[in-house]
Amino acid sequence: MAERACARPRLGDRLGGGFTRKGGEMEKRHTYHEAGHAVANVILGCPFDCVSMEKRKETRTHYENGEATEYLYIITDGVVWPDDYTEKRNEELFAGRLDLRAAITDMAGPQAEAMILGEIDEQAQEGARCDTNGISACCRIASAPPGASVENLPMCSMEHGIINAIAEQAGELLSKHWDAVVAVANALNSRKRLTRDEVAEIVSKNPPQPPAETEESASMETPE
Repeated sequence: MAERACARPRLGDRLGGGFTRKGGEMEKRHTYHEAGHAVANVILGCPFDCVSMEKRKETRTHYENGEATEYLYIITDGVVWPDDYTEKRNEELFAGRLDLRAAITDMAGPQAEAMILGEIDEQAQEGARCDTNGISACCRIASAPPGASVENLPMCSMEHGIINAIAEQAGELLSKHWDAVVAVANALNSRKRLTRDEVAEIVSKNPPQPPAETEESASMETPE
């Protein structure tokens, strides 16, 4: 995704919850990333079965200059969708129709990660590519001529702006519900796996914070 500074809430000591400052930074980033996805899915009413930080190993092959090299790839399950929801999203994508609520939940992961960092650094951008792939593909398919092959479609002029706008909306949602993101991240850190109902329960116990009062709003108050 495009480089973009993200407004950072005043978190103070709320970043804790069992994450160590040394050796646990990568784990914390990944956990907040998945917590952001999960909370946004609950808030926006999108389905998922569970969110998991459980890891599994997979052997993959990298090809370079005609030579194959096997390597071990560690996968975090993250947010697991029901099969019918996956099929529905794929159908909409290949038809060039963007589900904005689903797109916001996609961007909520990298935005949550950025919010604990204060910015979207190079590593966060790399991790965000999986989350932006669907949005980019949908934009490219929508702008392609009818009947065009969906493989290797060129970048279109609108996708950059759409991704940035969706990322900003995701950031606003997470800022409002940041207490819930922290609580879900802490629960994931200790339990490694939460069902959607468990995430929803945590969200319900951590209601959104009221917006901070500005000088303008204070001046509009009518004195008794």
